[in-house]
Amino acid sequence: REAGRRKGTFPREIKITNVSSSSLGVCWITAASIAGSIELWEEGKPELTALDDKDKPGIIGFYKAHHVTLGGLKPSTQYFFKINSGRNSYDSNDNPYRITTAEEIAPSASKKNLKIGGTVINEDGSPGKDLLIYATIESAQNISTITSLRGEWSLLQNFRTTDLKNYYDNDAQIINLLLTNGEKNSN
Repeated sequence: REAGRRKGTFPREIKITNVSSSSLGVCWITAASIAGSIELWEEGKPELTALDDKDKPGIIGFYKAHHVTLGGLKPSTQYFFKINSGRNSYDSNDNPYRITTAEEIAPSASKKNLKIGGTVINEDGSPGKDLLIYATIESAQNISTITSLRGEWSLLQNFRTTDLKNYYDNDAQIINLLLTNGEKNSN
């Protein structure tokens, strides 16, 4: 771990977001631009490796802000994962991280789809690429995304309540956005 801190590969500000009955997101920041992925498994099952959302098969990028979406998961199932950052693998104090997917919820006419987006422009006029964007609403789960190379981002999400058992169906008065690259933040 100490070598990872010195090389800038150590994952900081790890967050689990976008939890549904079939998917979830894992986000983190590194001090250096580095390749990142997630190894995910169920108890007694083989591991699955998922790449950063900006990567494509055979084309791995180096980023400071990492966002990995894990799909095709089973509802109400406990999964274990490790973060691969550069050539190092990280866990939670010598134990894998744990997350349980949400239970399935029947479709509801009252559920609200949240659709927000925009383009991030840095102070110097360049696109705000490699930024994590977190959206929070009181009494609702946290969701996230990452900006494109042009600084563009969008979220289309069925928010769930904080406990993930119901769809969030209130009219959000305030949506808090946090944009971060680990060095600078914007709210």
